[in-house]
Amino acid sequence: MYYELKRALALTDLNFRQFMRDRLAAFFTIIFPLMFLASFGATNLLQSDSKMHVAVVGDPNASDSSPFAGGLTAEGVFIADRGSSKQRAMQDLRDKRIVAILEVPNGWRVNKGNDRALTVIAPVQVLPMARAAIDATLRRLQPKFGNGDEVATSPVSTNSNFTFIFPGLITLALLQLGLLATSSPLLRARENRSLLHLSLTPISGTSIFLAQLSLRMAVAAVQLGIILFLGRSVFHVSLVNGWGSVLLVAFISTAMLVAIGYAIAGLAKTQEAGMAIVMAANFLMLFLGDIFFDFSGVPFLAPLMKLMPTTYSADAFRQAVLGGSALFPMGVDVVVMLSITFVAAVVAVKTFRYEMGTS
Repeated sequence: MYYELKRALALTDLNFRQFMRDRLAAFFTIIFPLMFLASFGATNLLQSDSKMHVAVVGDPNASDSSPFAGGLTAEGVFIADRGSSKQRAMQDLRDKRIVAILEVPNGWRVNKGNDRALTVIAPVQVLPMARAAIDATLRRLQPKFGNGDEVATSPVSTNSNFTFIFPGLITLALLQLGLLATSSPLLRARENRSLLHLSLTPISGTSIFLAQLSLRMAVAAVQLGIILFLGRSVFHVSLVNGWGSVLLVAFISTAMLVAIGYAIAGLAKTQEAGMAIVMAANFLMLFLGDIFFDFSGVPFLAPLMKLMPTTYSADAFRQAVLGGSALFPMGVDVVVMLSITFVAAVVAVKTFRYEMGTS
């Protein structure tokens, strides 16, 4: 047992050195997902209207509610949606039809002493700007308005294309790790016969697979840390269910995608055939695997989407990271991924060969 562990650690170190020399694998594993994150994230941050569309809600009998909303529009600061219920306004806010809600409490009056504050409800990235605009408008409407103590703020999460895509980008990163950074190096190693020296050692195919998997688990941890750090610090994405759920999904997803990549490398008869399978699988899982697009409502694509392993990974990440709506219960996602992992791992070990054309 001790010597088996020692051999596995030595093999992991060897794999790490080979991985660091593979610039193409490093690009697709780290840089490629970050390019998508930067692109979609920048688009989300820059999407703004020339005017703030704000719903004003509150007690319909509050005498200043409608005049105040009209005053906001007259000042050219907001295009105010008046008369909506708070429930409807919250849905509009989550769907990004408006950028903020101004809640007027019962009995609130301009230029009167008010026990209750106005409340600005908006996403985190919009909240400071919305609060500043409300303060400025109140100062114009009531000259005695002081330091802004009468305005409270309430952050809220919203739905957007980026909200849907962000958890999928984690799956995208793991997909590149599992396919392009696992299959490609193994196919090249078998083609140039650089694995033959391992056939002269007592290291089993299972140990080689576990060494590959352990290295890629470490790389996946780096990927996850970078993406979540940027998501939280730059794009204000919060982990609704905490780190435990995210790490569990990441562990299972990595094992599944690495096992698939390893199995492809074992099944391919030539390097060219293997790379063709890798590219085809990568394309199908990228565009049908619930990463960028939700095809669950498209009758002829929904069955294909359910066949993609990444569908269950991306769906599980959306529940773990955002706590949002899901295609399947978390338990279903986990069971399906574990089942795929088991089958792919068995195929990977059984089909492992040290060079092309050998068994």
